[in-house]
Amino acid sequence: MKYTGLGFQMAGVFFIGIYGGQKLDAYFELETPYITIGLILFLFTGYLYKLYIDLNKDL
Repeated sequence: MKYTGLGFQMAGVFFIGIYGGQKLDAYFELETPYITIGLILFLFTGYLYKLYIDLNKDL
């Protein structure tokens, strides 16, 4: 039961990264979505680190 919401959390991380990145790319008038890609990778890495820490607490 503890990990049933992981899919929704992952979807939320991607949604925030995509939405925020697109807004920032539009603000800085970038043709290539560098900020969107970077933000998604940063947030995904942070989420995986959080998941790693949470899983190691159970050991």
